[in-house]
Amino acid sequence: MVSNINELNVTSQDMVHLNERYSVIIKSSNFIFSERTINKVTGELCFSIVAVYQDLLSLINDFMHHSIAQDIYLIRVSDVEGMKSGVSQLFELCQRALSHLIITEAKV
Repeated sequence: MVSNINELNVTSQDMVHLNERYSVIIKSSNFIFSERTINKVTGELCFSIVAVYQDLLSLINDFMHHSIAQDIYLIRVSDVEGMKSGVSQLFELCQRALSHLIITEAKV
């Protein structure tokens, strides 16, 4: 089982960056939700696989959940208004990424 997308021979055309932390890779009609990390030993940029989806809605749901949970943990969101604003920003990110993913998926 692959846990790092660096092992999948991914090209830049296969990948969409959702934000500074998360990316989506399209491979074999699957959507791979990945998290960018730095290898502590080598200092190399890595993309760890969070989950693999066959539909975009499930992927977007997971991305929204991970992002809001991270914002709450880092105290970037501390009230309902902050969460509402954060969700709106994430939704806009998802719309942009979704349009790119649909175009890319149509080419697969």
